[in-house]
Amino acid sequence: MVKRSTHKKSLKNKDIDGYILDLLEILDIKILRLLIMIQNLCIESSNRGFSMNFIEIFRLFTNDVDSQNAEELQHLKNEYISREMSLKNNTQRNKLDFLCEKFSLSWLERQIVIMSFAAELHPKYEKVYGLIADDTSIKYPTLEIVLKILYDDAAEIIKNKRQWFCGGSLQKFLFSDSPWNLNAQNREMRLDERIIFYLLGIDKLPQELEGYIEIFHPDDIISPLLIQTELQKKLQNYYTTELKERETILIHLQGACGTGKTFQLRHLCKSLGRTLLIVDMKLFLSDTSSEKLIKLILCETILQNAVLAVKMPDTPDAVEDKLINALIKLKTEYIKEFQNGEIFYILSTYSMKKYLQEQKNPILHFLLELPDEQERKILWQEMGKNYIFSTSVNWGEFASKFRFTPGQIMDTLELAKINAAGIKNKTEGIDIKSLNSACYHNGKTHLITKARKIEAKFYWNDIILQEDAKNLLIDACNQMKFRQKVFGDWGFNKRLFYGKGLSMLFSGPPGTGKTMAAQVVANELQLELYKVDISKMVSKYIGETEKNLEEIFDEAQLSNAILFFDEADAIFGKRTEVKDSHDRHANVETAYLLQRIEDYEGVTVLATNYIKNIDDAFLRRFNFVVEFPFPDVAHREMIWRSLFPKETPLSEDISFPWIAEKFEVSGGNIKNIALAAAFIAAEKNEAIGNRHIIKAALTELKKIGKMVILDDIEEYL
Repeated sequence: MVKRSTHKKSLKNKDIDGYILDLLEILDIKILRLLIMIQNLCIESSNRGFSMNFIEIFRLFTNDVDSQNAEELQHLKNEYISREMSLKNNTQRNKLDFLCEKFSLSWLERQIVIMSFAAELHPKYEKVYGLIADDTSIKYPTLEIVLKILYDDAAEIIKNKRQWFCGGSLQKFLFSDSPWNLNAQNREMRLDERIIFYLLGIDKLPQELEGYIEIFHPDDIISPLLIQTELQKKLQNYYTTELKERETILIHLQGACGTGKTFQLRHLCKSLGRTLLIVDMKLFLSDTSSEKLIKLILCETILQNAVLAVKMPDTPDAVEDKLINALIKLKTEYIKEFQNGEIFYILSTYSMKKYLQEQKNPILHFLLELPDEQERKILWQEMGKNYIFSTSVNWGEFASKFRFTPGQIMDTLELAKINAAGIKNKTEGIDIKSLNSACYHNGKTHLITKARKIEAKFYWNDIILQEDAKNLLIDACNQMKFRQKVFGDWGFNKRLFYGKGLSMLFSGPPGTGKTMAAQVVANELQLELYKVDISKMVSKYIGETEKNLEEIFDEAQLSNAILFFDEADAIFGKRTEVKDSHDRHANVETAYLLQRIEDYEGVTVLATNYIKNIDDAFLRRFNFVVEFPFPDVAHREMIWRSLFPKETPLSEDISFPWIAEKFEVSGGNIKNIALAAAFIAAEKNEAIGNRHIIKAALTELKKIGKMVILDDIEEYL
């Protein structure tokens, strides 16, 4: 009996699957049987001078180099057949069985996988393959080597060659750097690194795919689907109904970042018990050929029994012809591979219809819109349950102010937790300030490139207004604070389909506090304030003004900002009879701005110096019209007193009532005078008195073209 040496102990040190070790022992028997046959052929030809190479390799498989007879060869054959049968009856599942099942490998292909894998585990296989091929450069099995090891009968060899030439998943996916459908008999068959890792029990993506693939497993923990449940039902129904009647179909999920495209697919795959594999199409901008990348993607999809989705770049400007061509190729090969029916998903933030309109396969388009106010409230409430807050939170207010996607809400809560943790001695949970700060951060868009951000520095105590005007501003803020309660809880959302935002018109002479009031509103509502110069929006070219305004409102819708349109007179002139095309165009621009204000669900503030120049029909379109009149003596005195900080040294001779009566100027002019007076006094190292203020006032009045009577102020000059 031949004494075999299988080196099983050394292989066990590599933590190889015990089933694989048994298969390698069977392979050793098959190889030993072939070596003995080669030895016997040499003896029959009276060539007993075996080379040292043959003897060394023979000893790797047996300690006995004496010739064996036909009876021994038959015994070896019966042994490996018996052992193969016993393993076949073993019900324990293993990596190799899964691999063969996923790729539908034949028995011959299975043997090739074993022989190629063996070469990765022990150098003795490389040596014996070179010996069998009579070519020491050969390190891995070729078709000829495999057939020699497996078959004695010439008819069996021809039959299996024919099967091999028909091609299959083994040639297409599992070989390293192998062109598809290449069937050369002398080509070395080396397994792809990904397959080697898989058989070793190592979950490692191919290097070319790293950083471009997201994988979600069905047993991953996932939060419940709170909105868009109808879409989920439709997606699930396609697997139970449509695919029974159709071939592979395409589903395009369109929606802004964070609207839940990936989340929908994760829930779908969890219900199917399958892995979700998402490919970033920017992968195809790398130097690796698209053919190789497609091969790797499809191989990974089959290996993981995954649902495949591709993610397009965030903006259509980033879509190159190269990406579209790669998408079409990937889709085509995917359909070829899954002819029995499967779904190919495309995820994008924009419409893909123009790219896919010529495709023959059925394409279903679904738009995931931003959640409405009631849905946002549900999202804030449910997601907020996973966090601790230092005080109660009015989720309806946050749902009203911030038109966030589900993804933005999730990111905002996590950022708020980090913000709160960074505050010294802050351990009781997330405070409102940290939550608002996180909302600001996650609401940022490109609005800063189209408007100027104003830091809101003023509060209710800082602004001097008539009581009626101040009450109107408070009512306006309350309309924004409690809009979710009215539109959502009380059902007004079902009666009103537009005009749900807050629009205000501030009118009054320059310097009366319109910009300050806008900052007070921003602080009260905890929203960012952006100032838009309408004069820069208006263009002499037809359609350009509307385009500029559209960009502003689209960006603001995403950033949830207050839009403050200063100098609205540039577009809101007194509407007159249309006499020419210019008048007609101006009216179109005005109508468009009003339409966008009504459609905008945020806060818009328009400021004008001359309310009489605005048509009454336009005024009715605003929720609030707040007048900022020129301040009377009493209000001017209040403004003067409010402008000097408590640290400022004031002279005993200063008389605010007299100054307020003497100088009839607006609050903006008063601010300039007070600051100039402070510098005049500081230069002389004196407390601020009447003479400093009068000197500064004369300079300011001269600047604005106002006359002043010098009779009762000459003593201060």
